Amino acid sequence: MADATERLGEVSLELPKLTVHSLRDRTEEIIRDRLVAGALVPGPTYTIRSLADELDVSPTPVREAVQRLSGEGALEIVRNRGFRVVEMDTEALEENLFMRRLLEVEALVEVSSRIDPDRREVYERLIDEMEQAGQAEDYQRYLAASRTFHLGLVAELAMPKLTEMIGRLRDSARIGRVTRETNMVSGNREHHALVDAVFRGDGDEVRRLMIAHLDHHRHEWSDRPDGGESREGTAPLWRPRPH
Repeated sequence: MADATERLGEVSLELPKLTVHSLRDRTEEIIRDRLVAGALVPGPTYTIRSLADELDVSPTPVREAVQRLSGEGALEIVRNRGFRVVEMDTEALEENLFMRRLLEVEALVEVSSRIDPDRREVYERLIDEMEQAGQAEDYQRYLAASRTFHLGLVAELAMPKLTEMIGRLRDSARIGRVTRETNMVSGNREHHALVDAVFRGDGDEVRRLMIAHLDHHRHEWSDRPDGGESREGTAPLWRPRPH
């Protein structure tokens, strides 16, 4: 167990000596990574035992992780069989993006008012990583760098609960939608512009760029005929389900 390693694309996820608690958390993290990367997809029924064998752990931490993820709506437990991956429907996706509009956009506006200018190199390196991944057509590598980029900016506020909440929103929206996000080049243009705005302290431009960035995803991921488009510079629309 001490040297057990899980590989996800080019990302090596190592399991050092773990307590029961940390093993459960690490198992959940690996399953979550696989959901986001599209290694676990909607449709098939996965068994606890087969996933435990693959991760070289006992069924207990896998079962506990599945129960937690089912509580978030990411998985559906199939009695006596295992679990299935749940893809957000269009209404749930709209709500998810609306919440990100309220949390992530305003968090980055605040970041732009206080970030250390010396931190710029960190985010430029991540953009370089995304560009290299795009040139290699390595989507999993691109996705990992993009997640680090966005959550790293939020983490500049030193508010771990906020960062975790936004990370969960980002991850859950991607489940089952990996193949719908293919334009890594245009995505990286948005990243360049965002870094420029953040580090010159232009909160209004940060807000405009982030809303446009969310609308970009909304268009790619939506099942609606119009692609879920909204006017550039406005909040992604969210229409609650009728009662």
